Amino acid sequence: MVINDWKSFVDTHFPVMIPKGYVKCQECDGHGAVEFERYVVDWNNGGYIEGYEDTCPECDGDGFTREETEDE
Repeated sequence: MVINDWKSFVDTHFPVMIPKGYVKCQECDGHGAVEFERYVVDWNNGGYIEGYEDTCPECDGDGFTREETEDE
């Protein structure tokens, strides 16, 4: 089974329980990873922009963040 298929299987059948006082991360939509872009130097063809997936900086890969209240 491919890893992406396994993750979708687990997410479908075993939903994550978000602790009280936390909400699903708005940046990664609860997945824990987001896509970034980086420049790749290619001296022969002029270079290109490459997309890659990495841990969400907002939630550190947890998929949820602390709920902001009016007091904060």
